[in-house]
Amino acid sequence: MKAQILFPALLGLLVLATPARAETPVSDIPRRVQAFIAASNAHDVEAMVQATAPSLRWMSVAHDKLVVEVSGHDDLRSWLHGYFTTTPDARSSIGSITVDGHFASVAEVASYADNDGKPAQQSSLSVYEFGSDGLIRNVWYFPAHTR
Repeated sequence: MKAQILFPALLGLLVLATPARAETPVSDIPRRVQAFIAASNAHDVEAMVQATAPSLRWMSVAHDKLVVEVSGHDDLRSWLHGYFTTTPDARSSIGSITVDGHFASVAEVASYADNDGKPAQQSSLSVYEFGSDGLIRNVWYFPAHTR
């Protein structure tokens, strides 16, 4: 009988002694999206990698298809180095950020030089999912259109 009483008491102490996992406040998500875009504009690959979970997936949505473009930090690093090399003048701006739980949606406008060296822009909706650790877990990038 004492063992039956003692076990719940020990379990309760264990739960109380376990440090609470730090939860990223929803109010911090817009700042994290802005910092990620700022790192992109600075072509700071390492800052972008550090803002993401090791299991990051970057996906493109095209009509009825979902394509995983990037999976994990090594893939992200490689993809970003290639992108910044081929598009050295790429910059993005964002509109208002809508947050719902741990998801943030934002319209992004990418500015760059086209193949003829002329200024070009395209816009797309992006959705970022954040983990409780504040890192970006998933990104869904919807079809872009020219502006």
